[in-house]
This record gives sequence, structure tokens and C-alpha cells, in this order.
Amino acid sequence: MLEAVSWQQAVRQVRAAARAADLPLRAHIRRTDEPTSVSVLLEDSAALVGLLIAFGGLGLHHLTGSAAWDAAGSLLIGVLLTAVALVLGRINLNLLTGTQADPRIVAGVRERLGAAPEVEWVVDIVTVTFGADRVLVCARLDFRDSLTAGDVERACVRMARELHEAYGEIDEVFLEPVPRDDPELRERVIARYGRTLRPKRGER
Repeated sequence: MLEAVSWQQAVRQVRAAARAADLPLRAHIRRTDEPTSVSVLLEDSAALVGLLIAFGGLGLHHLTGSAAWDAAGSLLIGVLLTAVALVLGRINLNLLTGTQADPRIVAGVRERLGAAPEVEWVVDIVTVTFGADRVLVCARLDFRDSLTAGDVERACVRMARELHEAYGEIDEVFLEPVPRDDPELRERVIARYGRTLRPKRGER
């Protein structure tokens, strides 16, 4: 009963978090950077299912007199716990090693940077999620040639501030002015993303 109460509370919290993130429940569990409630949900789910398996194994043992059912139940519980441990390990490994931010954040950052009047081309974007609700954004931008160094500096400060205001998850922003026609940089970007990046304002 205590496990069921805890499980019910965890389900409510995870569903609320998924709704807040506008994600399906399964996608939220895969992408979450706040694993506490998800960990409780998975652990309680494993505990409840394990209790049902143990009850079934012991019941069949008493009914049939064969200890094989008890042993089978123990094996199934071991498989269940291993599966839950692997899922939890994967979620927490992502927080330790760093993963790309939510694709919606990446798309929003690209759109905002590309819409800046000083920017000719968004050459490259790299995002890293580290810890809970913390995102690092690094972007290489081709600025208009008519801008002065001071114009570029002020534009970088303004765009970083706008990204902070638009996305509370973004903790640090690094913007690097680069020429978009640099062959070495272009090859690195293509190697990372393929030829899917689209130019700004109808350019080719």
C-alpha cells in the first residue's frame, strides 16, 4: 500500500512535468534533466510489479508444490530490476556526460540568432545540457561585413541577453564571429549535421 501511494504521487508529478514541457510522457522520461521524480516512478513501478511476480511465484509454488515457480519468479524480478537500473543509468549518464539540449530549444536559438539584423548566416550551433536545467550554447555566426568591431560586440551582448530571457534553461552563451566560407569550418559543420542547414533570407 505504501509503495502504491508513492507510485501514484510520482505518476502525478511526472505527468505534470511532461505537460509543462509539452511532451508525451515517454519522451519526457527520455529527455528529462530532472531525474528525481522519474527515478521514484521507475523504482516504485519495479517494486509493485516485483511484488506481483513474487506473489504469483509463491502462490503457484504452494498450489503445485513445485519450487520452480518460486525460482522463476526470482529470475523475473532480477530481470525487471536490471532493466530499471539500465534505464536509470542511461538517464543519469546523460546528465554526467552532457547531451544536446531539447531540439525545440536548439531550433528556437537558431531562429532567434538568424533573425538578428546583424547576422548574415548561422554557421554552427552546439548545445550541451549539464546538470539540471542548465544549457550551454555555443554558436558561430557570420556577421555583416559593414559592421564595426564595436557593433559586433554590442550585438553579441544583446543576443546573449535575449536568449537568456527567452529560455530560462540557458545558463551560458558563447558567440563567435566567423566567415561562413572558411573551407575547414564548413567541412566540420557538414560532418556534424550533414547538408541540412538552411541559409538565411533565401540565400544559397
